[in-house]
Amino acid sequence: MAKDLLHSISEGMSGFSKGQKLIARYIIENYDKAAFMTASKLGNTVGVSESTVVRFATEVGFEGYPQLQRALQELIRNRLTAVQRMEVTSEQMGAPWRNSPTRALKPRQTALSPPRTSISWASVPRQPWRSS
Repeated sequence: MAKDLLHSISEGMSGFSKGQKLIARYIIENYDKAAFMTASKLGNTVGVSESTVVRFATEVGFEGYPQLQRALQELIRNRLTAVQRMEVTSEQMGAPWRNSPTRALKPRQTALSPPRTSISWASVPRQPWRSS
């Protein structure tokens, strides 16, 4: 259910009370923050009571808020794991699409760029001020 949780909340929006809609919107937009908030903190954040948050959790199919919170945390874990899997896969494959354009253009950039030199102010001859 963790994977479909945000979708279920979004689809149930029309049947929610005004306070529950506030909670739903916050969770959909900030599930990564909501997952680590207490029911009281979530309620304060969106402007509803703690009991409204608990009722919302039961409305979306959980026994209580702690179960909803765990489902949100599981959602974060699953998404993080997917990103980590992609990073590992790209490292194992050598990520040719990430480095090859940069490597191919580097020699041309060096050949086309003017040499960088620094000028020391001490080497610049000083001329006295002339008044006209």
